[in-house]
Amino acid sequence: MYLGKIGEIIRNRRKSLKMSQNQLADSANVSQGYIADLENGKVNNPTIKTVVRIAAVLNLDNEQLLNEAGISDGEVNSDIMELVRMSEKLTPDQRQKMIAVTKALFPEMFEEKE
Repeated sequence: MYLGKIGEIIRNRRKSLKMSQNQLADSANVSQGYIADLENGKVNNPTIKTVVRIAAVLNLDNEQLLNEAGISDGEVNSDIMELVRMSEKLTPDQRQKMIAVTKALFPEMFEEKE
């Protein structure tokens, strides 16, 4: 994942909107420090859900942002984004059930590697 690239895209968009890191952080429900670290490529593993929230605040297209950052290609990304959108509508209990069903259907994806 090209963390510096996604941070650069977010920083450039935020600045073009004349938005401070604090304003973005408040709107995206993350800390200002997280935004600073993300923009500087210091966040090791940003979740897609968090990136989607930040992109929404900045009026960025989720798929284009993730593609430009080199996180995934368009076709896979569309599927991932659909799953993220669906999961956001679920309660925590429903999400846990969805994970359990996924693990039952695709156990090979969750096997420990030695």
